[in-house]
Amino acid sequence: MNRAVKLGVIAFVLVAITVLLYTATSDNIFFVEQKLTPDNVVYDVEDGYEFHFYKDGTAVKVATIFHNIEQGGGNLAPIIFQILPKDNYKVVSLHLEFKMLQPPSALILENPEGGPSIPFSYTRSDYDSSAVIDFPDLGSQGSETITLNLWLDLLEIDPVTPDKLILDITFSIHEESILKIVRYNANAAIQLEVPSIEQ
Repeated sequence: MNRAVKLGVIAFVLVAITVLLYTATSDNIFFVEQKLTPDNVVYDVEDGYEFHFYKDGTAVKVATIFHNIEQGGGNLAPIIFQILPKDNYKVVSLHLEFKMLQPPSALILENPEGGPSIPFSYTRSDYDSSAVIDFPDLGSQGSETITLNLWLDLLEIDPVTPDKLILDITFSIHEESILKIVRYNANAAIQLEVPSIEQ
C-alpha cells in the first residue's frame, strides 16, 4: 500500500471518528428515545404537590415535578412550577401548556420584559383558551432545578368557567455522560386548583 493510500485511509478514519464523537456527545442527537413512566400518585407535600417520573418501569426515579398555586392576597395568585432532575441527569427541553384558561391573558409571566436567561417562547390562544411556555433548549441550566414563577390574575378569570385548569407538561431528559445514548421523553397532565379571591 503506497503512502498516499495510507494517508487517505487515516484521514477517512479520523473524519469518521470525529463525526461519531460529535453525534454521541451532542445534546440534540440521540441513538435511542424512550418514554418515562409517570407516577400514578400525586403527593401532597408541605408546600405544594409533587409527582415523579421513572425509567425502566418504576425502578429508577429520574425527575420530580413540583407545583403549587396559592392565594397571595388580593387578586394575584402566585404559581410555582419546578422540575427537579435526578443527580447526573439533564433536562433537554420543557413545554408547558395551560388549558381551559379563560382568558389566557390571566396568566402573567414573572418579569416579562427581561424574561429568564433561558431562551423561551410564550404564546396565548383565545381560540382554544390556552397559554404555552416552551423552552426548546435548556442548555447548561438543564442539569439544575428549573423553577418558573408565574401569577394568575383572579380578577381577569371568567367567573362562569370552572375553578380548575389543566397544565399539560412535556419534557425530555438524558443522563449526563460523555456518550449521549438515550433521551427519555415524558408527558403528563395535572389539574390546578384556582383559588377564589379573598374578600
